[in-house]
Amino acid sequence: METLTDKQQEIIRAIRTHINDTGHSPTVREIGIAVHLRSSCSVQKQIETLERLGKIRRSSFKYRSIEVVGDESRRSHSAETIHVPLLGTVVGGHPKEVDPDSEPDLVSLPTSLLPRTDQIRQSVACDEKKYFDVPLFAMRVEGKSMIDAGIDEGDLIVVRSQPSAENGNIVVARTEDFQWTVKKYYREEGRFRLQPANDAYEPIYTEHLQILGKVVMAIKQF
Repeated sequence: METLTDKQQEIIRAIRTHINDTGHSPTVREIGIAVHLRSSCSVQKQIETLERLGKIRRSSFKYRSIEVVGDESRRSHSAETIHVPLLGTVVGGHPKEVDPDSEPDLVSLPTSLLPRTDQIRQSVACDEKKYFDVPLFAMRVEGKSMIDAGIDEGDLIVVRSQPSAENGNIVVARTEDFQWTVKKYYREEGRFRLQPANDAYEPIYTEHLQILGKVVMAIKQF
């Protein structure tokens, strides 16, 4: 049996620690930082060796899929969850321009929310850092205009990417001045109405609108 080098053992410890601390496996870059390897190629070669030795496993279809063989709790978590990029803050009040990070945080969601084909698309898009080309993305809500719809300030909303919506759907939309908001969507004659779910706020009327997606879930923190 081939003996692991000190650096390989350090990498395994770093993977296990990252999973325990965050609930998901690390990227190659994060492993390199943890074990003080500046070259991503060096980290990749070490990972390939550990995979060949049967010490770790990973999926070519899932982002952040590295797991330590024998860590049963991590394997169960990986099989039941998928990652959704958190693309910044969206306003549940007045519109606000969103400047998403190039590499956003990831939120773990049950795979039961996605068909198998969407799971593969989600994983591949995240792996290629195409965070605006995913079936689902998440945003943090700022403001109180949607509280009567059960969306409170600070909630995390999960959005299914789609370019259109039906009247009454809650959507994340970008207005004609390129600012984002979350509201109920209505198409009226010659214009769109973005309706808040709070009587203290006025609706937004616009002739030009881009729908980013339909809100399918709100995750609350207490």
